[in-house]
Amino acid sequence: MAGDHPNSTVSKNLVRNSNQRCVVIHGTDSILVEENVAYDTVGHCFINENGVEEDIRFIKNLGALTHRQPEERRIGNPLESDHRAYTFWFTNANVRVEGNVAAGAHLGGFWYETFEHAPHGPYADWPEYADFNPKLRPLGSFIDNVVHSSGERGIRMYEPGFKPLEEFTFYNTRAYKNNEHGIFIHGVEKMTLDGGVFADNKVGVRNFNDRTIFRNLELIVTSDLVRERNPDYCDSRAGIQQRINPGWGQGSVLENVTFSGINEGFDCGQKGFEFYHLLGPKRFIGKSFLSGVSMGQESDRGDLVVMDCRWKEDPYNIENIIVEDPDGTIGLTGLPGFYVSDSLVAKAFIADATCVPHPRGCADYCNDVCLRNVEVKTVACGAHCFNYTMRVSDGLTSSDYPLHIDQSDDLKHSFEAVLPEGVYEISFYNQDGILDDAIEPDDVTITLGEEPQCANHLVYSDIRLKTKAPTPNPTTVPLLEPLYSDTILSPLDPTEKLGLHKWTSDPQTVISGKIVTYSLYQEDRDLPALRVTPSSQHSCSIVQGLKLYTSATGSARDPNAYKLEGRFDVHDEWSLISEGPISLPSGRNVLDEDVSSALHFGTVQFNNFDVYREYRLWMPSSSNNYWVRVGALQFTGFFTSCSHIMEPPTPFPTPLPTPEPTLNPIPSPTPAPTDGVDGLAVNTIVYPATITSFGCSKVVRSGSAVDPTTEKYVCVQIHNEPTGFVMGPAHGKNSIAKEMRLYTANNCPDCDCVEYKLEGRVDSASSWQEIGSGNVPWTSTRRNARGLNITSTFEGGDDSLTYAAVDFPGSSVAYLDYKFTCIRTRGELVSKLMLGSLELAGYLLE
Repeated sequence: MAGDHPNSTVSKNLVRNSNQRCVVIHGTDSILVEENVAYDTVGHCFINENGVEEDIRFIKNLGALTHRQPEERRIGNPLESDHRAYTFWFTNANVRVEGNVAAGAHLGGFWYETFEHAPHGPYADWPEYADFNPKLRPLGSFIDNVVHSSGERGIRMYEPGFKPLEEFTFYNTRAYKNNEHGIFIHGVEKMTLDGGVFADNKVGVRNFNDRTIFRNLELIVTSDLVRERNPDYCDSRAGIQQRINPGWGQGSVLENVTFSGINEGFDCGQKGFEFYHLLGPKRFIGKSFLSGVSMGQESDRGDLVVMDCRWKEDPYNIENIIVEDPDGTIGLTGLPGFYVSDSLVAKAFIADATCVPHPRGCADYCNDVCLRNVEVKTVACGAHCFNYTMRVSDGLTSSDYPLHIDQSDDLKHSFEAVLPEGVYEISFYNQDGILDDAIEPDDVTITLGEEPQCANHLVYSDIRLKTKAPTPNPTTVPLLEPLYSDTILSPLDPTEKLGLHKWTSDPQTVISGKIVTYSLYQEDRDLPALRVTPSSQHSCSIVQGLKLYTSATGSARDPNAYKLEGRFDVHDEWSLISEGPISLPSGRNVLDEDVSSALHFGTVQFNNFDVYREYRLWMPSSSNNYWVRVGALQFTGFFTSCSHIMEPPTPFPTPLPTPEPTLNPIPSPTPAPTDGVDGLAVNTIVYPATITSFGCSKVVRSGSAVDPTTEKYVCVQIHNEPTGFVMGPAHGKNSIAKEMRLYTANNCPDCDCVEYKLEGRVDSASSWQEIGSGNVPWTSTRRNARGLNITSTFEGGDDSLTYAAVDFPGSSVAYLDYKFTCIRTRGELVSKLMLGSLELAGYLLE
């Protein structure tokens, strides 16, 4: 436990026949471990032991014949895995590993085994390491290392792995003659394998991760040396195995990768790039992308990309696998195209004439087509979704898709398809084959896989939901003459910085169309944001994507998360459009370059159909604690007119004007108060009003919560948080609530509120006082169509519609503001609150 020792060196030592390890770094940082040799040893050999040791340099060391420690002889911390000993064992990846050789280990050469959430050993309980997570530490370096002749894996990146906040790269790795895998990648994020050779391994690279990049590699499945020594050698091997992952499968990227030594002289079942399938619940919405991939031999192209046929046996039906070859270097026809799983899900809309069957089965190669994965979710059918099918039609062809069940997470059930360019209509049918036309666009979430390299691919605006006859008001974005643009922001759009932070450049520059060095610094951890108002002639827009271009400087300050909000009017509350992680590529742009699709950028897309005039973008974090830096910003989506968004009507009809001015007008007559209250009895005391929602991750049509129509208010609930909204009536008068009426929305009976609490307050500084609470006395779950006018009075609601009423006969206290809380919805598993409208009948006081 010596602390930081940058001037200490362990060099040119020989360790042999050790019964417990070789060079162990414990509680010490910055040591140089260089040019040492360890031979015929037991247990992990060169190690940083407890997950806290960093900046250690392991340079040009040789470890040979590393043996595992027998179980009966294990000593020390039970978390330490010497019974599965590797020559180099790292519990924190922030070390430099360069020019080392691991040879002939019983199990393997290099193992990154960080511990979940915290260090171990004596440091587990140290207060200064309470928030220290070894899994999140950056990689120091891994350059020019060699591993060969291991009993299992050459390099092991296995769970819990490590998940640094920024991309990292292994450079010029050589792994050969390892009995199982040259490298096994699992539980690691943002990894690139750049340069090197993998030869004569059972599997060169076995990748269980999403979005691993393989660049400038040579994969020799069986080398000439092996064939010379054993001319009859024949064994099933693979260059790269890509597992179809559980969860959000995103595929891999191969750039300038050469495969050779595949089935030369024999058909041994060897493959170059294989989709490896494990039976069980999985999803695969991404694609793998191959560019500049080649065969270093004259061989059948059908050996290069192979799909494991076990997906045909899988009851979970993982059938939507696509692999893009944008330059035709590895396609069966020699033309650009896609390898596609041979299934209805993948091929329903692909003309058979464009596809060639794969010689090993389970897949086709299709050219003259540009494909994209589509995932569709809806909760509107509730528990009955299990019996639903999704029908997709392009007007000429239609195909039905079953619900894909994800047993690991009920919220991940989805309908999945692969679609080429075109315009499609989707609809949902129940188990009796009857169209469910009550499902609305707001009830459906569509997610597209990442953009392919081919032109004219599917975009969000190409997919429409089939609904019943149009409602009086539009239910979604007007579909006539959509004006899609990948540059919604223009250089002259007004921008404004928000938050306590310093900017090294004018915020206007980030949308200037040029690459800039646009930095922000967070003071006192205040989250910085940018507000921007697109100023095209259309005024309004629908943002469905975000692009962040890399700056000209290093990647440590690239943002790794975003949050985008929108609002229609400056008096409206901000509504969440989308938030989540964003990954920017390692490539850097050049200062003052014109922004274009040829530059380096990270992108996210989301299924938003709400119209806004103004946007607020947060970039809350980067791998550097306080700095965030980008080169340029752009929104993608639609320009649209604001004309279809109407101002709400006045609460009461305006009387016809008299032919001549009345000299002594009298106020409108008021009905005699029924409760002895000196006030005006009205059908609702909370319209118009400012609506402030709470407990919602997203709100759709906030103003519809109390307007005199059934247009529908939607709150996407935050788990385990109270949900509802505060009503600040625009009339500014005190009032007395006597009856609350909840009108049903057009669909989702499970989204009805069945237990409530209503409160009032006399001003914004006062505490809330309960007016009433309890169960909502629903007598029917019949749905109201959207946009119907509500015709009601003080005495009663609109009996032509479905509503539930709660009386407050003892209510006599006047309040200014009101607060509605939905304690419970009808469906325990739904995550939405929906209302056609809320009325609060009562007295307006002068």
